[in-house]
Amino acid sequence: MKGSFLRGTLMLALAGFISRGVGAIYRILLPRFIGAEGVGLFHMAYYVYALALFLMMPGIPLAMSRLIARAESRGLSGDLKKILQAAFLILLIMGVILAFAVYLGADKIARVFFNDPRVAFPLMAVAPALFFVSLIAFFRGYFQGMNTMIPTALSQVVEQVARIVVMLLLLYYILEGPVQGLAAGAALATVCGEFAGLICIMAYFLRNWPHKWWRSREAAISLTAACREIFSHALPLGLGALAIPLIGLLNSAIIPRRLQTLGYTSAEATALFGQFSGMAMVLFFFPLILTTALAISLVPEVSQALARGDISRIQRRTNRAITLTMQTTIPAAVGYIVLGRDICELLFGYPLAGEILAYLAPSLMFIGLQLALSGVLQGMGYVSIPVQNLVIGAVVNGILTYILTAQVGIIGAGLATATGFTLAGILNVISTGRIIGLSVDARKQLILPLTGSFSMGFLVMGTNLLLQPLGMILCTLVPIAAGGFYYFFFMLFFRGFEPADIELIPLIGSKLVSWIQ
Repeated sequence: MKGSFLRGTLMLALAGFISRGVGAIYRILLPRFIGAEGVGLFHMAYYVYALALFLMMPGIPLAMSRLIARAESRGLSGDLKKILQAAFLILLIMGVILAFAVYLGADKIARVFFNDPRVAFPLMAVAPALFFVSLIAFFRGYFQGMNTMIPTALSQVVEQVARIVVMLLLLYYILEGPVQGLAAGAALATVCGEFAGLICIMAYFLRNWPHKWWRSREAAISLTAACREIFSHALPLGLGALAIPLIGLLNSAIIPRRLQTLGYTSAEATALFGQFSGMAMVLFFFPLILTTALAISLVPEVSQALARGDISRIQRRTNRAITLTMQTTIPAAVGYIVLGRDICELLFGYPLAGEILAYLAPSLMFIGLQLALSGVLQGMGYVSIPVQNLVIGAVVNGILTYILTAQVGIIGAGLATATGFTLAGILNVISTGRIIGLSVDARKQLILPLTGSFSMGFLVMGTNLLLQPLGMILCTLVPIAAGGFYYFFFMLFFRGFEPADIELIPLIGSKLVSWIQ
């Protein structure tokens, strides 16, 4: 995995780590400002927002990136212009419609779907963000199709920084308000963050205005035909991306109600859901930053290779994506199992969230494979297959959540979600293997990551126990750092990493390659 593809992936991953790192401050402070119940209300509203978001955002930008990459590789500048015009028109209209629909329907959604009228306040507050995100989606789709990941990366960082600054200012002034007002303040910070991200990526586009092909008047397709082509690609892509927020939305409707059957009050059930969605699930998705970046980069890369008939290149890209996914998700899963409770107590002040996280952790590698291989399948045009696989996982998750939450409480919700993600990942592996064939490198993809991760787990556990008398901060952070260094050098020593991957590490990459060789 070399050249611009891996560098683009690394750029997105680095921006993801930075923006998630800044966002982590937001997630850590949020429970301390508004409590677990406020987090629960915020996430109920946020899942409605995410569902509306995924109706437009992932499908069309990914379709844009595929179509733009194809037009660019064939030198069809006129078609490229028509694709952009059509995408902008579609996203603008969808952004306006969805923003008004969420704002005007907030009260009904809160009462009918959640049975909690307080959810209407954060719903109305977050609705304008849908308009800003629709425009951000256009610019990100264009840049991803051109294999330029810097603008997307910068806008993600700016978005998170703006969000946390506004959140701190708002919550500082409304700290004494009712819980629904605090949740609305957190939602309004999301709006400000998206607006800042839009300004950033729009400025980059205007500074690098594509004059050469924008003046082109010759096109093989009309604006109407471009709209049809975008929709034909975007609909299945959007349905696939829809599954994860749909899982979250269903969980937000099912979990609090099923918890109440165990005797919890409405406030207690909402608070437990806040620990599940606003703490455990946030940490669960953090290690998937690299895999998400891989999936985004793979779509245009695979589309270009397919247009040239280079199937062997697709197979190499797929193999490296699987390797990187396994090498990052397996140690993260072991770390969460060993230290999940301590991490959540240190960050949020709610150790129960760590127990939920530990039950979710084993499915990390499977949801990582689901994301990475979806990029491969979508790039090859098999857009419906990952959709079907994820929908199957979502259905299983919904059924098990309904059953297990009423039997074993919030831990049951964690088990159900882990099972759904695992099933979706396994089905994507089977589908990809059937279509292009997978050459499994057992040593780098399974043996070394598993051996390094389990030995790391014992090191982390021992260090944690040894440092318990010194307080929560030291007995959590020191084992994390020790485990991370141990795993990295374990994989380095046994040649688990590819030299091309190591060379991209700033400052020391080339020296490390020389050392292992």
